[in-house]
Amino acid sequence: MLYEEYLDLTIYGMLERMENRFQEKLLFCYKEDGIIKEISYRQFFSGVKKIAGYFRETVSQGSLIVIDSRNTYEQIAAMFAAASAGVIPVLVNFNLPNDEIESIIERVSPAMIVYDREDEELLAKYLSLGTIPCLCCTENPFGSSVREILDSDRPLYQNDGAIKPEDPAMILMTSGSTSRSKLVVLPHHAFLPHSEVWTEKSIFVLPMCHIAGLNILINDMARGIPICLSSLKNGLRDIEWFRPKDIFAVPAFVSQMVKKSQAGRMDLSCFKNISSGGAPQNMDTVAYLNSLGIFTMSLYGATETAGIVDYSTPETYRYGSVGKPGPWNDIRISEAGEILVKGKNVMIEYLGDPEATEGVLVDGWYHTGDLGYIDDDGYLFITGRIKNIIILSNGENVSPEALESKLSHCEDVEEVVVSGHRDTITARIWCGDDAGEEKMDRVRSFVARYNRTVPTYYRIRKIEFRERPFEKTASGKIKR
Repeated sequence: MLYEEYLDLTIYGMLERMENRFQEKLLFCYKEDGIIKEISYRQFFSGVKKIAGYFRETVSQGSLIVIDSRNTYEQIAAMFAAASAGVIPVLVNFNLPNDEIESIIERVSPAMIVYDREDEELLAKYLSLGTIPCLCCTENPFGSSVREILDSDRPLYQNDGAIKPEDPAMILMTSGSTSRSKLVVLPHHAFLPHSEVWTEKSIFVLPMCHIAGLNILINDMARGIPICLSSLKNGLRDIEWFRPKDIFAVPAFVSQMVKKSQAGRMDLSCFKNISSGGAPQNMDTVAYLNSLGIFTMSLYGATETAGIVDYSTPETYRYGSVGKPGPWNDIRISEAGEILVKGKNVMIEYLGDPEATEGVLVDGWYHTGDLGYIDDDGYLFITGRIKNIIILSNGENVSPEALESKLSHCEDVEEVVVSGHRDTITARIWCGDDAGEEKMDRVRSFVARYNRTVPTYYRIRKIEFRERPFEKTASGKIKR
């Protein structure tokens, strides 16, 4: 398998192997001011080494730097360059509220911030006071820029072997759907090409601070697949000119694609694979894509496991399952039904939080907090989250995710969150922008039919209809 060729490599070693294999082959393309730019593997690795040299000159090895993750070519090059040079990038979603971003910067105390021009107002106090050195991706009125470094004749960074595969490589944030985000420290050897699903060209829309997005990016790079750099904001537009064969996004983005296709406003015929992660798939969406002959799946993983724990291929897909565990990690189910993961892909620690680290890492096993089971054929099924379990007075445990999955089969349910209080199970439901009494009546009838099929304690006693979608995390998960 491909992942075996990248075992125990640093980020630098991984990129070097890719460049030796693909050389002048097209790696990235993207639109800038209406012009299509193209970058080969050789150009990319050369640029990474220039920026890595700059980091080693200006920042101490082992220092943390914050990088805005907007999926531009300059930001992706800076991310890989920092990790290659032993400077640890902290990937931050700068679309978060300003106070959250400032809180993260204070927690990290970075030696540098790599930012986009869009972020100047947010970073005004750092830029004007000079309290933290800031490196702009494009033009920088305060000093050097990533683009200037890429276009320069700077000497290329040479790997001196000081960085080991087990050393910290990057820091990513957890989704924080129920609590403050944690800062996950991942080692170099955690970043491997995983999935065995091959394609011809792909579009990269998930922000690189999203572990699934970063995983998919590395997967495609290791396969020599041309990648269109895009975003969740511009993805629908870029699909039109790039005509990719493959995309991995959050379910909400995939639903947008399907709705436009069903309305005759988007042609999906170019796609062979449209998959998602970060939240459960809508089964109506899956059925529609399957009817078009498009393979779709939902991978399973976590930031703490550097992304993919298991996966499916068109040949091994099983309905309702998230696939079979990958051979790069071990999986077992605890007596309580919790999914445990062990392998080199598992995090080193939560930065600055030893208590939380000890709470989830026991004898090398990462306790995911997810409930599930593995069937006789080795397929993993997810049934819920331990923290979300509703415990009724009769001692019965109810998984809200299981009920949410049932309700999502109603075509009028766009989003749903199930909760429990004093033995009353409540479903909060958003029916979409065009919700009305007719839709809500159909949902009520669907719930009534469901209630007749389950024991009394599983019945949904209360329905609350929402006027707007649920608030979501950066990874597309609903904040419960």
